[in-house]
Amino acid sequence: MGAIYSFKWLDNLIINKLSAAGSAVTPLNREEVILVARTLAENKETLPFEFLQKLLSLKNERQCKRLVNRYHLQFVLLREHVRRNLKHTKTTYPRIYELNCYAEEFVEYLLSLIEMRFPNYLHNDSPVSDTFRNITVSGLKNLLKKVKEKAFFRHEPIIDRIVIPSAISTLENKEVTFGQLNYWQEMLGGLLSMEAIQQISHFNTLEEFLINMNFNHAHFVSYLQQKILKGAKNNIDGRKYFREINIRRDIYYSNTHQSLHRIMHNWFTRNPYTPMIESSSVPAVKESPLSRKTKNTKVILKLSVDQYGILLRAADQTKLLDAPSFSHVCETMAPIFATANQEEISANSLRSNAYPTEENDKLVTIRSLEKMIRWIREC
Repeated sequence: MGAIYSFKWLDNLIINKLSAAGSAVTPLNREEVILVARTLAENKETLPFEFLQKLLSLKNERQCKRLVNRYHLQFVLLREHVRRNLKHTKTTYPRIYELNCYAEEFVEYLLSLIEMRFPNYLHNDSPVSDTFRNITVSGLKNLLKKVKEKAFFRHEPIIDRIVIPSAISTLENKEVTFGQLNYWQEMLGGLLSMEAIQQISHFNTLEEFLINMNFNHAHFVSYLQQKILKGAKNNIDGRKYFREINIRRDIYYSNTHQSLHRIMHNWFTRNPYTPMIESSSVPAVKESPLSRKTKNTKVILKLSVDQYGILLRAADQTKLLDAPSFSHVCETMAPIFATANQEEISANSLRSNAYPTEENDKLVTIRSLEKMIRWIREC
């Protein structure tokens, strides 16, 4: 790529010199503590210029994006490591603990620097610094307060029972991702720009906005399905109206679920439109016996079917699995797992969703594997 990672000295400092786990710690005197602290402070002054120079030396935007994400991920890993150091050194090694405090502040600065200056380059599922999270969440809470104050939202069930609780849950999550913060920035901004809720088709303007925003929250999905089934009783084909709404592919509420388009498409396939549906055939809001059976007999995979397919295809292509064909792998593995939105995974669905692959599905799968790698290294 033409750019070399230039923070190996920081890796060595945090992972080796300031770590008290699993090995003897070399005592540091006061002068050494001051020297390391001064080194961190000096690098903090020169870093922005050096990093910008690295980006300018690259040939295209794709290389810039890779470099930004490579550094950001490395700093996230260093932050995790330095926080473990703080726990191990707080009571037994006060001088090393003091240096770890300096190191944590420095790494937080590096993370927030990238997040503030290069937000368009970061992956949606990238973790964020405490600094960036606190600033962004503060702004989002102000937007959320304004949404609550809008008169036509005050007694709207979708807002009260689904949108606001899910927004609060995200904003209170200390492990919130860059993509989640961006999503709620657009979501709350869009809600504030609405002047009224109007019934323009089978769906009103609020419902159409949430559909467009790829709001794949399980409760909203259930709400849409119930509305379509209710419309079918009055000879209204809600599927047609749903398919006329553009659903954005670049954003999503939850990256662990399939997109709203895919969830509803699968549901339409399993529930073909029939006018005058009897009330007894309308699924209740309560959990079905099949759902309870699935939870008791299957392992729930926190990936979508697409992401599960990518994982299996990678294992097959790298010869981690010894099977006569990828079709055989899918036929064997499909019945074992379920996802949060799909109780039965067919072998054909698993095979077809494994390729071609969407960039977001690849990134989520890669991040999941990286978490496993970190756990294996640390166990």
